[in-house]
Amino acid sequence: MAQTLRPRIVALALSLCGNDSDAEDIAQDTLLKMWSLGDKTGEYRSAEALAKVIARNLCIDLLRGRRITVSDIESVIDEASAVDTDAQLIASETAKETDAILRQLPETQQIILKLRHIEGMEYCDIAEMLGTTEGNVRTSLSRARQRVKTLFKERIL
Repeated sequence: MAQTLRPRIVALALSLCGNDSDAEDIAQDTLLKMWSLGDKTGEYRSAEALAKVIARNLCIDLLRGRRITVSDIESVIDEASAVDTDAQLIASETAKETDAILRQLPETQQIILKLRHIEGMEYCDIAEMLGTTEGNVRTSLSRARQRVKTLFKERIL
């Protein structure tokens, strides 16, 4: 079971955390938590859904605890100085602006946007992972899209 779940957990964690080593750590911690549950995993409808929920929660915990350090700032400065074309600079700025806008959304909306648009997950799978209904996922996604649209318009004006 771990061999089939691990790549999916890593992919999910990578999309949420954005860091390969963090994603690997999240996958390992997720599998350890699943293993520690032992026979209790049979109480859940889907082991994969359980693993994804655990991984998502671990990612949220990691992101909440992440602090910006001097080395983080220096690495951003180094990356910015290494940009050699205007197109790359524009793309980088656009990505930063997009990230800043997404961070203004409620945490659940951020997660749903990433799961739907980056991971390409279906509404029913997202609902199962988050322990909610498909209708709630659709509503939250719609509200998130509308808020992103509004925030982009505000930045332009």
